[in-house]
Amino acid sequence: MRKVKGMGMKFLRNTRRDRIRNEESSRRPKTSSTPLLLTEAVTTQDLHLQPRQPHSLSLHSMGNYELVVCSNPASGPSHLDSTLKQLAQSSSNMPRDYTQHDTNDEHTKIIAQQWQKLEPSAKQMFEEEFKKEMIHYLAVCVSYENSLTDQQKEDLQKAKEEIVESKQQKQLKMKKKELGKPKKPLSAFLIFFQEKIKLKGDTPFKVWQQKLSQEWESLPDEKKAQYLDKASHHWQLYRQELQLWEEKMIRLGHIDVVRNEALIEPRSNK
Repeated sequence: MRKVKGMGMKFLRNTRRDRIRNEESSRRPKTSSTPLLLTEAVTTQDLHLQPRQPHSLSLHSMGNYELVVCSNPASGPSHLDSTLKQLAQSSSNMPRDYTQHDTNDEHTKIIAQQWQKLEPSAKQMFEEEFKKEMIHYLAVCVSYENSLTDQQKEDLQKAKEEIVESKQQKQLKMKKKELGKPKKPLSAFLIFFQEKIKLKGDTPFKVWQQKLSQEWESLPDEKKAQYLDKASHHWQLYRQELQLWEEKMIRLGHIDVVRNEALIEPRSNK
């Protein structure tokens, strides 16, 4: 059982870390959450898993669920918690060759099927053990949070917000790509670089890049102007394509992928 407990605690730590990374932006309103008071009066029989409240940053939560003191234990806990315990134990007992040839989804389906076949007494064992671990885990979290200074809490919150913002930016970038946003054209130097790259041969890239940079700087003005004109032409085409694409996105309701200035600039009839 020690091995199962270790895996369970590791899973909980990873789950809480992923939950923090997936918190919505702090700019949205958040509902306050009353901390769970961990006292000797709270036992495993008093605990219950319920759906987590939207925007909750409570420490006593796991994934989409919160651990609360239940006034009506007869309602029973969600089987999700104990299924995770079964998953951890079954993973350690499953043959090595078997786990290597199955995906995580397939593995999880198999464990879920095994869970359904368990006797009620076995399920209760996993449920009780999980809740004991959860109480200990939450106690550690509360102790850690209480040990932080106001500045440390502020820094931690700022770090969480930066993680959320970074993830949102990546998601927005992916959405723009999926919706077919026109790509920015190459600069004059990159057009020049692209023409010369086929002559690179076995020369190391950094050496070749430095050589081309020097060659670009020494180009006669009239020769360099040809690349500048070509880049300017490509840029004008890009601006036209981008304007048409943004107008289409606005009509389709994808305002979040459109530049702010595109929402207020008067459209030309050209």
